[in-house]
Amino acid sequence: MRVLVALLLLVALAPAVAFVAAGPREIAAEADRTYPESVVAWNAVELRAGRPLYRDWRREPYVIAPYAPLGYALDAALSSGTPQSARRAGRIVSLIAALAIAALLAAVVARVAECRAACGSLAIAFFLGSALLVPYAYSARPDLLAALLASLAVALGAGLLGRARPVAAAIVCVLAILTKQSAVAAPASLLLCFLLQRRRRLALLFLGTFGLVLVTAVSALELGTHGEFFRNVVVGNAAPLSLSHVWKTGGKALLAGLAGTSFAIALGAVVRRDSTSIVLRTWLAVALGVGLFSLAKTGSDENYLIEASVPAAGLAALVMVGNGRRLALRVAIAAVWGAIAVTMEHRSSESSSTDSRDRALEALRDAPPPVWVQSPELAVACGKPVVMLDTYNFRLLEEAGVFDPGALADRFNRRDFRAVLLDFDPFVDPRVPTYQGAPRVSPAFVDAMRENYRESARIGRYRLLVPITAPAGR
Repeated sequence: MRVLVALLLLVALAPAVAFVAAGPREIAAEADRTYPESVVAWNAVELRAGRPLYRDWRREPYVIAPYAPLGYALDAALSSGTPQSARRAGRIVSLIAALAIAALLAAVVARVAECRAACGSLAIAFFLGSALLVPYAYSARPDLLAALLASLAVALGAGLLGRARPVAAAIVCVLAILTKQSAVAAPASLLLCFLLQRRRRLALLFLGTFGLVLVTAVSALELGTHGEFFRNVVVGNAAPLSLSHVWKTGGKALLAGLAGTSFAIALGAVVRRDSTSIVLRTWLAVALGVGLFSLAKTGSDENYLIEASVPAAGLAALVMVGNGRRLALRVAIAAVWGAIAVTMEHRSSESSSTDSRDRALEALRDAPPPVWVQSPELAVACGKPVVMLDTYNFRLLEEAGVFDPGALADRFNRRDFRAVLLDFDPFVDPRVPTYQGAPRVSPAFVDAMRENYRESARIGRYRLLVPITAPAGR
């Protein structure tokens, strides 16, 4: 029977194995895995070069550092000073963080399970096999690093690996927030657990330490950046709210594949009364609430649910193993699930348009500066001075009333840019293409392009524009 269970566990772990096996290929890929990767890499390079990470993005270069600083600092320290090396370093950090979360989660659930090896293995399978990790665990983003720090904080504070350590947990919670500012679920969960358990002294000690360290760190960042930290990580993330977006993105993610399976099975843990299950349930409820609330922001994606998938995977493993009875049948169910999932969810995110991307890069490198490029990836990779990164984010800031596109629109009207690269045809499309209901480029820019530029070349899905011969107003 033990041999059968072991073989079934290997099948159940197939999605996790596929996830790890895809790592080297995904890390080495030249194209961005997620939309802001090149923005993160560019900011890490700036930090490594000794230039400010947080600057006034209302002036050129129009670049926002949208996250708290620890992820940038780690990417900068591990890179060789080029955007490509910073992006690769960030991807490695994310992948290692995902593997560390899986190991930590397995250790936590194995301590309270009847069949430790089976429960730990299933926790790894549920977490690493989740589609929520792809492509974020292969991306130069702070999501996985913040989730790792949050997981460690909960384990330390709630005593899931031994004695409760509220002071250490509070410090690690602050580190998570200084990695990604939305990582507030872990401290909220720990405080709620302390209060529900009527451990008021631990609650006060945790809250006091957390508040003191967080206020000190944020105050130092605000003073050190002359207020630009707040402008970047808070104001720079302003966007319209949409409840329909919560369902369109979050609802579909929670119902899809392994992610949906682990969240659904986790509901069965309501009958478990051990302290680990109670802590994981509390953490899951708070993290899920924070994640779904964050998804109301236009432009957000399912990465906000990654932290919630950690307790969900742990609870799902505890439910599947149960008291150890009929273990072979329970693991067989997980094995069938794993065999199906490995064929469905771990598709490479390799771009199918690398030829047009390479030709577009060649055209930009041949063009005299300055150039304006819609794609952050190509804007960074072409080697020309960056004018603006993440045009979509600036369009959202324009809608929120905190960014004025007028100064840059004037440059288009003056035909300052010697080349402009778009991924749509401004002369054919009557409206600017949208993403999640918002234009991906400011209409003010596109109107100025239509009046002052002409198409020079079509490169796959890209359109290269150059100024009309007679300079405007000259």
